[in-house]
Amino acid sequence: MDEIYPLKNGHILVVKRDDEPDNPRTWSNIGKMMCFHSDYALGDDHDYKKDDFDSWDELEEHLIENEEALIILPIYLFDHSGITMSTRKFSYPWYPGQVGFIYASKDAIMEEYGVREIDDKLKKRVENILNDEIENYDKYLNGDVWCWQEKTPDGEEIDACYCYYDKKEILSEFKDDIVPITRGE
Repeated sequence: MDEIYPLKNGHILVVKRDDEPDNPRTWSNIGKMMCFHSDYALGDDHDYKKDDFDSWDELEEHLIENEEALIILPIYLFDHSGITMSTRKFSYPWYPGQVGFIYASKDAIMEEYGVREIDDKLKKRVENILNDEIENYDKYLNGDVWCWQEKTPDGEEIDACYCYYDKKEILSEFKDDIVPITRGE
């Protein structure tokens, strides 16, 4: 449902779901997302096949040895009346859940941050970024992406911006422009 806010300039701010959001996996990401699922095409394109590995542990070792994965996190999928993704296991034991990994290679980290050595602080930072990448992808999969439109009282669009992965960010940007709502006593 659209949310409508009156603006101090006499226009109207409409906040609504973005019907055609960018897939965040097309952005410049530090992480590579490798997923396997029989019903969904998830994550980044890759040439691996799940049947090439006997276990998730074997695939993880392969990524560490052959892709120089330095930070690697499992990806879990909960598939029930829609799908949701996380790097943490879901608490439903009847859904086994793991569909792959997201990882950042040593070279990708060094190139991104312009460093020759990667310390524990940087590793933690990259791990947080990988978690954010999964969170944004989950929002994309679930249609939890937002946009705003500024319109005249007649409905003419003046300006718009799309692809917000946090609705609160929009409201924060317009906090000084929205007419405050006052409640009668």
